[in-house]
Amino acid sequence: MRSSKEYRRTARETLAGNYGVVIGAYLIYIVIINTLSAPLSAVGGMMTGLSRGSVAGAIVSIPVTILLSLVSIVLSTGVNKISFDLIRGEKADISNIFFCITHNPLTVICTYFWILLYLLPGVIVFFVCGGIFIGVSFFSSNNTLIFASGVLFALSLIFYIVWVVITALRLSMTYFLYYDDPGSRAGDLVKGSAEMMKGNCFSLFKLLFTYLGYYLLGLMSCGLAMLWVSPNISAAMVLFYDDIKNRDLSTPSGTEEMPEAPGHENIYYSQDYWN
Repeated sequence: MRSSKEYRRTARETLAGNYGVVIGAYLIYIVIINTLSAPLSAVGGMMTGLSRGSVAGAIVSIPVTILLSLVSIVLSTGVNKISFDLIRGEKADISNIFFCITHNPLTVICTYFWILLYLLPGVIVFFVCGGIFIGVSFFSSNNTLIFASGVLFALSLIFYIVWVVITALRLSMTYFLYYDDPGSRAGDLVKGSAEMMKGNCFSLFKLLFTYLGYYLLGLMSCGLAMLWVSPNISAAMVLFYDDIKNRDLSTPSGTEEMPEAPGHENIYYSQDYWN
C-alpha cells in the first residue's frame, strides 16, 4: 500500500491537464440539481401551504426530497466516473455525467437504498435515545432521570457518528465495483465492498483525514475550492481501490498463477456473500 502522500501526489499528477473537464462536469451536475430542485421545491411548498399542517407538509416534502436524492446520486456517480477513467489511463469524457443513466440506473438507485439500510441501526439508536431524552425532559421533574437520559442521548450521538463513519468506510468501494461491472446486483456490490474493506478501513480513514485541511479550505471558499478538492479525493480513492484489488488478486507464493479477468472484473462481487 502506498502512503497517503503518494496517493495525493499521484491523484494530482493524473488529474493535471484534465481539471477543465472534471470541474466542468461538477458544474453541470450542480446546475442540473439546482434546476430540478427549484420547481420541485416550489411545488412542495405550494402543496404544503394547501395542506395547512406541518405534519401533512412534511409528508408531502418526503417524495420531493427522495427524488432529488436519487437524481443526485445517479449524476454524482457519473461525475466520479471521470476520475475513475483518468486513473485507469482512459480519456476524460464529460458525457460520463450520464454514465449511470445508460448503464443500469436501477442498480445505482438500489445500491443507494442498500447503503441507507446499513446506516439504519445507527439512526434507530439515535432517534430512540433522542425520543427518550425529550420525553423524560417534558414529562419528568426528576433531575437524576433527566441527567441519565441526557447521558444516554449523548452516547447514542457518539454511537451514531462512529457507526456512520465505519459504515461509510466499509461501503466506500461500492461504486468503484459498479464502474468495473455495471451489470452486477446492488446487493453484491455493497457486500463486495464490505468484504473488500476488511482490514483496510483505517488506512482509508488516514488517507481521507489528510484531506481535512482541503475540506476546511472548501468551507472557507463557500464551496468553490471543492471543485478542485472533490476530484482529487475521488482520484485518490480510485488508486486506493486499485491497490486493494490488485493486492488481493495477486498470486500467493507457491501457488499457480491466477489470471486476471478481462475488463477489470473484480472477485468481490463474483462470490455469494448471502450464505
